[in-house]
Amino acid sequence: MADQFKFLVIYPSVTRTTGNKCFDTASDESIVHDAGGDSLGIASMVRHAIANLNVDPKRVFVTGHSSGGMTTQLMVGSYPELFAAGCGFAGVPFASMNPYDDPLSLWNDSGATGKIIRSGAQWGNLVRKAYPGYSGPRPRLMIWHGTDDDTVFFQNFKESIKQWTNVLELSEEPDEVDYPQETWIRRSFKDSAGELKFQAIEVVKGEHNLLVPGMAIYAMKFFGIA
Repeated sequence: MADQFKFLVIYPSVTRTTGNKCFDTASDESIVHDAGGDSLGIASMVRHAIANLNVDPKRVFVTGHSSGGMTTQLMVGSYPELFAAGCGFAGVPFASMNPYDDPLSLWNDSGATGKIIRSGAQWGNLVRKAYPGYSGPRPRLMIWHGTDDDTVFFQNFKESIKQWTNVLELSEEPDEVDYPQETWIRRSFKDSAGELKFQAIEVVKGEHNLLVPGMAIYAMKFFGIA
């Protein structure tokens, strides 16, 4: 797909020897702009690409599945100035895994199982706290989640909707609902000017490994690449 649409891809890898091989998505450092953690490592890769590889800073995107889906929401929250948009699959709201059950686990079972319930404003405040001095535009975001996910529970999808509609100053009620495929329920949220800012796709009966052929092109179209 990168060859087809002519874009550069950065593939960060997990470097910590944890049992679940996940990214650091919610340490006190990662959820704060330029404070450290895996988020700063990824941000540094992006900054290097912009400075040295002729990357258009207005066309930088982030995507991932599971821990990568969590990292997608982490990056658009901690580093909004670096990304135009993100697309996360089977992730959790920004900072919902903080604090970890154990510092070495990089995991919070209550977060993963969707037991952390907050209002949109409470979720949004966690994002705003990540970079208090930031007043620029926020990245657009697309999220996908399977209703039968038994690793990162579906309630996280609902909590993410509350969080990002608050951050992006949108209604929690979608402007449009459609069905790109029979088991996909796509909710689209637009700003007052009618611009699409956020999409949330529910995959009915979808499990944790919900990725199937054909999904990626929807992300590419959301990013404006395809």
